[in-house]
Amino acid sequence: MSVHKLDSWIHLPHFGSKLPIELALKESGMEYTILRPNNFFQNDFWFQQPLMEYNVYPQPIGDKGLSRIDVADIAEAAAFALTEDGHTGQTYNLVGSEVLNGEKTAQIWSEALGKEIKYGGNDLDAWEKQFLQFLPDWMVFDFKLMYESFQKDGFIGTDEDVKKQTKLLGRAPRKFADFAKQTTGMWKKQG
Repeated sequence: MSVHKLDSWIHLPHFGSKLPIELALKESGMEYTILRPNNFFQNDFWFQQPLMEYNVYPQPIGDKGLSRIDVADIAEAAAFALTEDGHTGQTYNLVGSEVLNGEKTAQIWSEALGKEIKYGGNDLDAWEKQFLQFLPDWMVFDFKLMYESFQKDGFIGTDEDVKKQTKLLGRAPRKFADFAKQTTGMWKKQG
């Protein structure tokens, strides 16, 4: 498993580190299939407290949007690639079929939680100051670079990516709203 848009985003530490692995696989002579997922829906598990207690979605993903994906879709894609013929040497960009920016994501969380959720905004300096309290500085540096790229360029899959993934899965990618409703139910059961 690699990362979506690796070829054009190698300047990001946790993206660029995947390039030598992909190259080694391709040059090894072994059979391989590369999965390149976009930002995971499940990354929002980190934001349970801000969403539930402070009514804010804090991930500064910007206004252009991301083609986020459910990890269940990634798992299914991997299972098909490992158990069916025809995937050797293929690279699959795994993306959601909808583009989600910060405001849209907060709106979906609002609907799922039944209360207004505000988007925390795009101020990366404020985000950095807050998250340095919880994460190591090297990780905050890496994430800040990633969020800057999200805000500047978006992290959006193509229609061709969605078509190829839909063919692989035999269905369309899961929707973020369904994930948010399911997650809300799980959080409310936890108390």
